[in-house]
Amino acid sequence: WIRALAFAQGDQRILASGAVSNQGLPAQIVEWDLDSGKELGRWEGSCFTQSPSGALAFTDAKQITVKDAPPGTAIRQLPARGEGVMGLAFSKNEKILAVAGQGSAAELWDLSSNPPARTYRASRLGSVRDVAFLPDGRLTAAGDRGICLWEASGNEHLIQDFEGSPPRILVTFPDGSRLASIGSDSWLYVWDIAPRKE
Repeated sequence: WIRALAFAQGDQRILASGAVSNQGLPAQIVEWDLDSGKELGRWEGSCFTQSPSGALAFTDAKQITVKDAPPGTAIRQLPARGEGVMGLAFSKNEKILAVAGQGSAAELWDLSSNPPARTYRASRLGSVRDVAFLPDGRLTAAGDRGICLWEASGNEHLIQDFEGSPPRILVTFPDGSRLASIGSDSWLYVWDIAPRKE
């Protein structure tokens, strides 16, 4: 099964992550050239994210690896803790990497320093399953019981409670006005997001 897809390098390449469930093999991330169909690389990993400039972050069971834009030199390795990494997201300026799956928290790593720059506790979400940045720098997160948003100050706002299938994947609209989510029930939901208060 395929868990995620993304275009890379000006839409000349495509990345996919997934696993062959009936063979018991570890999940992998594969990169292809779209013109030739040639496989360019393969790594063990369960999820990934890519920044606008082409930097790549991906995770296996033990660590998160961050590579810069091609040629793809590894520049950071971060620990994968808690329940395992479920989601990753770069901030707009690419200096912060948000990590979902650390129990009921989302960790924000400053890629130029250690330890995590900040940890946001999702008091009403249960386990955090995915994260996404809005263009204005606010962070959104999906968990077992809903979707929330954190201001830069760390204040938490609940966007939506869920009584049915919890959201698993988040995508923000380019202008930051809306948020799309999808869960195990295969329904796609779109949410309006209030502008940031100045």
